[in-house]
Amino acid sequence: MLAGLLGGAAAQAAESPSGTVLHLAEQAQALVAPDQLDVGLRAEVQGTDAARIQQQVNAAIAAAIAKAKASGLKVATGGYSVYQVHAGGPARPRDRTDPVWRASQGITLSGSDSVQLLDLAGRLQADGLLMSGMAFSIAPATRREAEARLTEEAVAGLRAQAERVAAAFGARVAGWRDIQVQHTLPMPVAMSGRLMMAKAAMAEDSPPSAEPAPQTVEVVINAEIILAFP
Repeated sequence: MLAGLLGGAAAQAAESPSGTVLHLAEQAQALVAPDQLDVGLRAEVQGTDAARIQQQVNAAIAAAIAKAKASGLKVATGGYSVYQVHAGGPARPRDRTDPVWRASQGITLSGSDSVQLLDLAGRLQADGLLMSGMAFSIAPATRREAEARLTEEAVAGLRAQAERVAAAFGARVAGWRDIQVQHTLPMPVAMSGRLMMAKAAMAEDSPPSAEPAPQTVEVVINAEIILAFP
């Protein structure tokens, strides 16, 4: 692809292995609206009957998975943990006959329709699940499309820059070599902290709210340009 974008000069690089070499870099950036949302929730139950609380967690997660699939959303289960809770910290005697257990399992809902996804998350919160966090990201297809446009833009900028610098030295661009293209992957924007709330703290018709900020997609091209002097 780059050979075509750079034109005949790229094809001449192998024919000009020596000479004055110019090192240049060009970058192109764009703000892209995230179009993928991941929401994490978990079922968490505490009690003195370890078997019973695990059954409750299993039932809650199974119901959440069924609702997610019925809504056409992607759903994946997370880690499962069961452990003994020591009230007041580690000082609680371990030989008590009424140990308290806590069981927990998480799920992640994913989709491109944030309104639908957040609505389901609100309904699952009303069912008793706790919000663990959410993160917006750019879908792979959207990112690849943006990177393709930015690559063409960066190549055009690099060619123009090479021609300007060569002309300033009274030379011409004789070839290209060692061309490197780097893509900077935007990190998902996580939202957590105060999102965790208990069932009693929210109304059934109050889903969580989220508004994504644009993320930066960047392409950087480094190249060695061979200059020819008259």
